[in-house]
Amino acid sequence: MMNNMELLDWLMANGGPTIKYRTTTELMDNHSKLDELINDLLNTKTINSLLRRIESYEPMQTVDIRTINAIHSGAGVEGIVAKLLELGMKSGIDAFDSRMQVFRQYVNNAFVSKALSSPGGQDVSHNRAIFIAILLASYFVRAGYEYDEIISFIKERINLLYKIATDKQFNIHLNATEILSYPKPPKSWSASPVIRPEYDPGCNEKPLPLIHDIFCLAYFPKSFIDRDLENKINSIIEYILDERFQALPQGYGLLWYKTNRTYYACGWRPELPCLHNHNSEYEKSILVLYMELMSKFKAARESKWFKNCLNYLEEFKTNKGTYCFPAYFLKDAKNMGYVCGMSMGLGENRKSEKAYEIESTFRMLLIKRRVNI
Repeated sequence: MMNNMELLDWLMANGGPTIKYRTTTELMDNHSKLDELINDLLNTKTINSLLRRIESYEPMQTVDIRTINAIHSGAGVEGIVAKLLELGMKSGIDAFDSRMQVFRQYVNNAFVSKALSSPGGQDVSHNRAIFIAILLASYFVRAGYEYDEIISFIKERINLLYKIATDKQFNIHLNATEILSYPKPPKSWSASPVIRPEYDPGCNEKPLPLIHDIFCLAYFPKSFIDRDLENKINSIIEYILDERFQALPQGYGLLWYKTNRTYYACGWRPELPCLHNHNSEYEKSILVLYMELMSKFKAARESKWFKNCLNYLEEFKTNKGTYCFPAYFLKDAKNMGYVCGMSMGLGENRKSEKAYEIESTFRMLLIKRRVNI
């Protein structure tokens, strides 16, 4: 059975451009031949196509349903940039750097400033502006960018999330008496609870954390984290690890806005897949993605959930020491949502017998490396 160094050599010998580059930069201490590895990345058809698609984006002029749809979709910014990050793009790669510049305005703009000074339940545009800012901020820090406006936004977001985390607030919905003063939701949503406006993820009161917030925390540059900020981040992570938080509805519930007197589905509660068992195929399809994410936090790595899931993933170890997860653990569907676990491919030819073994082994070694920090 191969040891760790032999597994790294095996990945370098068998993997494609993304596996070789990410193995070198994330799993090995020897960063030689990086220019050559980057050139190989930039010569791949998929990366070239995705980089070209970014070029069509311009600064935001408004925040409406068309704006959000152009960003919050597998075919939009959310799918394009998340995929480029998975395939190895990061700061310092000129072709990526130049194209990411336009998205700085998506975080730092008048829409976000207005939202950050507004209470919840006022206008859905505030929620949309904050969602877009969190999404793009998570991409910037994950890629290694440290722009002042991005760092400032995430710090402000941490301070807001800390409010609900330190309160350990799990009673987030309007009660039976309070809901009587609201219009009835559409029939298709009649069973969905309505979130109290002060917990709107897009407000400046006590916003609920979104999954993209957790990506911001996971990749926030360590050089900007002092003891106070570290304590706040730990509190937020401990809040979402709490089983009472995990018992909240998957998408939190509905949001009501006064401006247009309309209900909207909230969505994207940070979740711990396979918390109680491994019976759900959906939860197993996002397990590797969320294990990678949560492996960035000590509190998560030490949790019973993480340890149980890591033991479960170990069941897919082969006789030679590699790993081979089932195909639905590493789905890779075109133009599909990243946080849904539908864009997990790392550039390997899925028709090859070794594709899943290569990608599974890389991902498992990455998780285990973080466990042993």
